[in-house]
Amino acid sequence: MDKVSLLFPFKTDKGHREKIFEWVRKYYKYYFPNFEQCIGISRSQDFSRAQAINNAAQSASGEILIIHDCDIICSPKSIMDSLVLIRKKPWVIPYSKVFDMSKRDTDFFINYPARWPVKGTYEYSERLNGKFPTVGGVNVISKISFTKVKGFDERFIGWGGEDDAFAYTVDHLCGNHSRLDSEIIHLWHPRSEPVNNMNYQRNLLLLKSYQQCKNNNDLIRILSKR
Repeated sequence: MDKVSLLFPFKTDKGHREKIFEWVRKYYKYYFPNFEQCIGISRSQDFSRAQAINNAAQSASGEILIIHDCDIICSPKSIMDSLVLIRKKPWVIPYSKVFDMSKRDTDFFINYPARWPVKGTYEYSERLNGKFPTVGGVNVISKISFTKVKGFDERFIGWGGEDDAFAYTVDHLCGNHSRLDSEIIHLWHPRSEPVNNMNYQRNLLLLKSYQQCKNNNDLIRILSKR
């Protein structure tokens, strides 16, 4: 089997988020001890998740990359199914449902061994039912495809928009993604509201430019500078 690298874009809060991340890392270490774990940080003045992912990718030696947020759990079966499917597809989104775990249960479970299934109280997220379904959180992609699109667009600052732009670029330049009929669990943490990101409106305008390039590979290349 090809070597697999987990890419974690991370920004510490020296508190709850960091504790969750350590729990997620232990989870993958337990089920997939041979996976390389690469932590990416943003070196820009304002945190850039896109830059953090790209920095993690630079240190990755795997042929398969799993781009994985630090507050999410994906079932071991979904990961394994994705690794089979990635042999035929340029990239895979290993979920079709998102569940948000309650604060109470998150606080409880991160004090116990990280195992699947993670039982608790969940709220079903409607993020997949909108006009632009959620495509981030966990992505499984060949290093060839990631390199071809030169990773994420680092003009996105903060959180928001970079996943959708990445999806547009990879779908157009490498081939459409496959999505598994499975779920991911989003662990609770204090939220960073988009309104607190001074670059949020700029991110939205940049994302709109990507959306307007739909089905036009040449425009996507020009916009993303690929």
